[in-house]
Amino acid sequence: MDWPSDLPQPSHAALYEWLNRAYEEKLLRRAGGGRASDPYRFRLTNEDDEYLDRGEIPPLRTGPLMSVAEIMAVLNADEAKRKPGKPPDKRK
Repeated sequence: MDWPSDLPQPSHAALYEWLNRAYEEKLLRRAGGGRASDPYRFRLTNEDDEYLDRGEIPPLRTGPLMSVAEIMAVLNADEAKRKPGKPPDKRK
């Protein structure tokens, strides 16, 4: 299980319980059968769910798009926050 190194890792049983409780409280969506060959996959709810629940395609949203340079700046800033003391990655 991937977990941030600066936080204590919960047991598999605790994580399973947290995810299922969040699913029951409708904070998460769940797909899959819960078996090794078809594991549960969890995701956060979003504004498109009401359309998807009805079998409809959500509307396209318009708004400002980010350039590749803006996306890279956000990624580099996020990476710098997670790894203090290291310079941001210069991906291109």
